[in-house]
Amino acid sequence: MSASQLTQVAGEPGTVITSGASLESEAGDESATLAFEDTEESAANWTRVKRDDTSALRDYIGDFPRSSNAETARSLLRVMDAQAWVNAVTADNEAAYQAYLTAFPASGSVPGAMGTAARDRLVSLGAERTQAIQDIQRGLTTLQLYDGAVDGKSDDVTVRAARK
Repeated sequence: MSASQLTQVAGEPGTVITSGASLESEAGDESATLAFEDTEESAANWTRVKRDDTSALRDYIGDFPRSSNAETARSLLRVMDAQAWVNAVTADNEAAYQAYLTAFPASGSVPGAMGTAARDRLVSLGAERTQAIQDIQRGLTTLQLYDGAVDGKSDDVTVRAARK
């Protein structure tokens, strides 16, 4: 197949078929299976993408989903996702899991791999915090330092009783 035929198959002038592309011939008809479609525009935009900016990488993937650089962007996001997840699990607090979900939302064009687990852990941490506060309130009540509701909410009355 000639270069002009490849351009026609790719769908627009200036499209370059890169590694991963294969051409097949079946019963005399030529058809193309294209893995990547790189254009001058996609290449120029890739040079401006900050490789450590998750939003910029996602935007690039959205704009040029079939470019070879979009696959590179997906790979970078997977690595960054894994690193962010390790940070969240290591810290094991609400702020860390919220930071993970902010950088790698559970939904969208390129969702975070551990989005569901992060949301589940946030629920669990909330329940653990409520239980711990209830235990403190019960203990303070037993010591006759607290006469409020044992509701698991850390209010001013609970804090003042704990400081006595």
